[in-house]
Amino acid sequence: MRLIKPSKLEKGDTIAIISPSSNLASLFPHRVDNAVIALNKLGYKTREFPTTRTSEGQSAGTAKDRARDLMQAFGDSSIKMILCSIGGLTSNQLLRYIDFDKIRYNPKIFCGYSDISVLHYAIFTKTGLVTFYGPSAMNQFGEHPRPLNYTVDYFMKAVCTSDPIGKIDSSKEWTDEFLDWGTKADKKRTRKMQHNPGYEWLCEGKAEGPIIGGCLPSILHMKGTEYWPKYHDSILFLELPESQVPSKGFPISYAEPHLTDLEVSGVFEEVSGLVFGRPFAYSKADIIRLKEVLRHYGKEHSFPVLFGADMGHTDPMITIPIGVKSSVNSKTNEFSIDEGGVK
Repeated sequence: MRLIKPSKLEKGDTIAIISPSSNLASLFPHRVDNAVIALNKLGYKTREFPTTRTSEGQSAGTAKDRARDLMQAFGDSSIKMILCSIGGLTSNQLLRYIDFDKIRYNPKIFCGYSDISVLHYAIFTKTGLVTFYGPSAMNQFGEHPRPLNYTVDYFMKAVCTSDPIGKIDSSKEWTDEFLDWGTKADKKRTRKMQHNPGYEWLCEGKAEGPIIGGCLPSILHMKGTEYWPKYHDSILFLELPESQVPSKGFPISYAEPHLTDLEVSGVFEEVSGLVFGRPFAYSKADIIRLKEVLRHYGKEHSFPVLFGADMGHTDPMITIPIGVKSSVNSKTNEFSIDEGGVK
C-alpha cells in the first residue's frame, strides 16, 4: 500500500477537537477546557464541532452527526489536524457513513487512541493515510495542571517534523492514578508518579517493518471486515483499556482470549515483532500472567516481544505514526520509529 502522509503541524495551525465516540466531553467539559488552554499555549488554535460536547445515550450525538463532523473536519482546508476528545465504545457506528475518498484527497493529521483504534484501522486500510495513535484532548492535553512533558515531546516529534522520531526512550516515571473527574478531584492536585523500570524483553531478537496496532479489544471489532489490515512482516503494537469501572484495569481473563483471537486469525504468524504497552491498573499477579501469555506467543511464533512501552491508558504516552517503518532490537534495548509520518 502506498502511504499518504499529511502535512506537518506548524505554529498557528488550527486543530479540530471532535468526539467520534463517547459523550464524556459533555459530562466533564473542564477537561476539554484544559486541553484548549494547553494547545493554545503550544501555539495552536482550536475549533470544536456540534457534537464535540453533546450527548446521545453513551455517545456524543447520533452516528450520522458524529460522522458528519468528522467529514467536515477533513474537508475544511483551514483545519490542519483532527484531535479526538476521548475514546469510548461506539466509533464503529461511524464506519458506514465515512467518505474515504474525501479523506484520501484531503489528508490531515488524525490523532487519538483507545476506541479510536477502529477509525485508525478503517482510515489506514481504505486510504493509506498515516494516522497517529497518540494523546486525546481530555486525557492527555487536559491533564492538570498541564500535559506531561514526555507526552508533548513525542507528540511534537511525530506531527511537527518530517524527520523520523527515531529511538524512543522509555519515560523516567509514569502514572495510572485515577482522580475522579466527576468530583473534580483531578483539578485539586497532580497525579502521583512512580518510577519506570524501562523496557522488558519477554522474548529477545530484532525485527523491522511497518508499525500497526492499537487497543486490543477495539481492533478486534474489525476482524473479518474490509477494514482488517495485512500484518505481513509488521511490528504489531497493542495496549489494554480500562474496564467498565474507570479506576480498574481490563480483566486479564478477557485479555487472554482476545490475544488468542489474534493467534487463531493468523496475525501472530505474520508479524515480525510485538510491542506491548504498560497495562492500566494491573496487579502484580495480573502482570505476571499477562507476561506469561505474551512470552508464550513470542516463543511459539519466533518474534521479539517488548513489554512496558509508554503507550495507551497510562501516562505519559508516545505518539505512533501508523504504517511507517519501525524496528525493535533487544540487544541494543531499542524501539525505534524509522520513518517520518508527516511531510
